[in-house]
Amino acid sequence: MREVIRHGENGLLVDFCSPTDIATKVEQALDQGNSLEPLRESARDSILGKYRVAQGIERYREAMRTIARPQPR
Repeated sequence: MREVIRHGENGLLVDFCSPTDIATKVEQALDQGNSLEPLRESARDSILGKYRVAQGIERYREAMRTIARPQPR
């Protein structure tokens, strides 16, 4: 996820193999409440900037065209 999430800028990274780390980060996020609003806004902007629905639809269409092409025998 490091390709998408920048810790403290547009999200919070955790060690996903560590339940303790996950729980700690969730508690911290809940405790910080509204102070994380800029981070949430940045997260939304990051996703909208890179992963718009129209772009995804076009990628799916291209994949379907590739799959639907007759295969040489």
